[in-house]
Amino acid sequence: MTNKDINTGIKDTDAIVPEVTAEEAAAFDMDAHLIKLLLDEPFYGRITRCLTKIESEDVPTAGVTVKDGNLVLYYNREFCAGLIKEGKNKVKGLLKHEALHLVFEHCTTRRLDPHTVANIAADCAINSLIPEDELPNCGIWPGKASLIASPDPINQLIGGFPKGESQEWYFTKLMENENVQNALEEASEGMPIEGMDDHDGWDDMSEEEKEVAKGKIKAALESAVKECDKTGQWGSVSSELRGTLRSMVSNQVDWRKVLRNWVGMTRRANRSGTWQRINKRCPGLLTGARRGYTCSIVNYIDQSGSVSDKEQALLFGELNSLASKREIDLIPFDTSVDESGKVTIKRGRKVKPFRTRSGGTCFSAPMAHFKKNRSKYDGVIILTDGEAADPGPPIRGTKRLWVITPGCKLYFTPHPGDQVVHMTWPKGEA
Repeated sequence: MTNKDINTGIKDTDAIVPEVTAEEAAAFDMDAHLIKLLLDEPFYGRITRCLTKIESEDVPTAGVTVKDGNLVLYYNREFCAGLIKEGKNKVKGLLKHEALHLVFEHCTTRRLDPHTVANIAADCAINSLIPEDELPNCGIWPGKASLIASPDPINQLIGGFPKGESQEWYFTKLMENENVQNALEEASEGMPIEGMDDHDGWDDMSEEEKEVAKGKIKAALESAVKECDKTGQWGSVSSELRGTLRSMVSNQVDWRKVLRNWVGMTRRANRSGTWQRINKRCPGLLTGARRGYTCSIVNYIDQSGSVSDKEQALLFGELNSLASKREIDLIPFDTSVDESGKVTIKRGRKVKPFRTRSGGTCFSAPMAHFKKNRSKYDGVIILTDGEAADPGPPIRGTKRLWVITPGCKLYFTPHPGDQVVHMTWPKGEA
């Protein structure tokens, strides 16, 4: 990270936090705040333990990035000292914010473009998880316009957003707005909007640095989740967020067993008449009843360019083994559903992997198709690498299973009623 890379257009910290004296700035002790974070907020404190702390006047606020393979927290001493004047918990909120950037891999996984809008969307998603009284006044958060962030039309737009949505949701809403489009056209290198931290330098990391950093983040997350579960001390982390964090580290589950159990539970009862059973009310006059269970499932196969034939074949093999007692319709999709490519797996018929599409990915397309054909199916499976925007919650009363290809993740928070399972390669394969 160079000095020019860090520049965000904010010339001094006085514009975004209360002024501080040289003595107040010198007295600021980041280590003391990190220790207090560990005591008050065990989860966040354990995440920040993996950070190397570097004070820098070239950073107008603070920010996490990767340098030489290490996770680094850069911070401006004057800015942080000014936060103390805003409120006693403002530095805590800043550190929580940076910890969540790490947890959700915003600094190592850049998937949305333009990045300036993606950064704003990421801040909206993260700040939804932090108490409002802990967020600095210069922060960007949905549901309330920032006291300082600019430009004003975009700030007001963010202030009207609901809390608790994913980065992808906020990104989509921002990109649909005319003011955002105008700001992008007027700015040669991004949008002139300020926030509580610095995201510059995220795009300058090599792929090798990113991979090393991802490993360190994953190790820190796994350790933090295990320690917090063991002690029962999570601090202010909500139960919903705890579930999300646990799912992010629970990669030891046998995905085949999860798939079999899910299919087994996704079934409906049916009755049929038979003379082989006695009708207790009218014996000899009416047939008895046989109760059975059937299951009809639709499996939408993500055939975007990022999902390989080998990954599809991994799921096809398992589905073929499940088809003895239920029918499974396989329907390819990318940005649209290819119903003409539908193939049905059932008893006595095995299906070989096939491909009819190779575009981008849109989850709204299979969900719209499923809604139209809801009466035909008892549940829906989506095989994907997860790289697309949130299609919204499942249809009420519907079971929905996301099967994620090896090494990938779902790029939005699952809804109530969703189940997510991560595929793994058989031992010796990759």
